[in-house]
Parts: sequence; structure tokens; C-alpha cells
Amino acid sequence: MKKGRVAFLGGSITYNGGWRDSITNYLKDRFPETQFEFIAAGILYRFNPRCIPYGARSIY
Repeated sequence: MKKGRVAFLGGSITYNGGWRDSITNYLKDRFPETQFEFIAAGILYRFNPRCIPYGARSIY
């Protein structure tokens, strides 16, 4: 069996589901012979003090 590793890096849009789940399902369906490891490394800016100024600017 083939193996693959996919990492999702980013901010709050990566932290939440949605498109990440769609890509995961697509890859599993498209490559059924591959055993994937999916790494969700999104950071929700509300819980990361370093990102609060950026998050505040992106909201207003």
C-alpha cells in the first residue's frame, strides 16, 4: 500500500473544517490505494495572542 502525508497549514480558516474536510475526502476517493496521514495545523487566532492584532484588523 502506498503512503502519503498531507499537512494543512494556516490560520483560522485552516483550523476549521469545511474545505479541509473536502480535500481529505477527495484525496481518499481519488487515491483509494493510498494510506494518508492528514495533519491539521491551523491556528485559531483568537487563542493565539501573537495573532490578535492581525485578527482585529481583519475583522474591522
